[in-house]
Amino acid sequence: IEKSLGIEDHLTTMTNVERHSRIHTYRGGTFSIERLRQTLAFAKEHAEFSPELIEIAHWPEDFSEVSREDLEGLKTIATDFGCEVWLTAHTSRETEVDASGLPAVLAPFAELLSVVISMEPEARRVLLKFVKVHDGAPPAGINLDFDPRRMLLRWR
Repeated sequence: IEKSLGIEDHLTTMTNVERHSRIHTYRGGTFSIERLRQTLAFAKEHAEFSPELIEIAHWPEDFSEVSREDLEGLKTIATDFGCEVWLTAHTSRETEVDASGLPAVLAPFAELLSVVISMEPEARRVLLKFVKVHDGAPPAGINLDFDPRRMLLRWR
């Protein structure tokens, strides 16, 4: 992947990513879309920090409890702050999916989700499959493996 992106100096790239990362924690279930918006506005105004990517870990704990208003709020934040927002929806092998592979719990929000990637664990790797992408059908011929032992993502 580094080669395809033209990254020649892995260590410098990783150092830059780490230097420009910010971690913000909401304790004990205090996360809300409005609090996130306030945090981002404060960081932009006082620290001159505007994220390109927001990864929200451990929210929602159960995607069936997410409201349409919550996801519309995140979509608005992404637009207002010019960034991407990443979430995780935990499923199992038994989770029902539609014809495109979209889990049933995400189906009500399909038009609010720009990209959906499924993770299919195997013995020594995790296959990553694009279920939905920004515009149109998922790309053919892009097959990624994640090696959890080495923490590497590879084309296959």
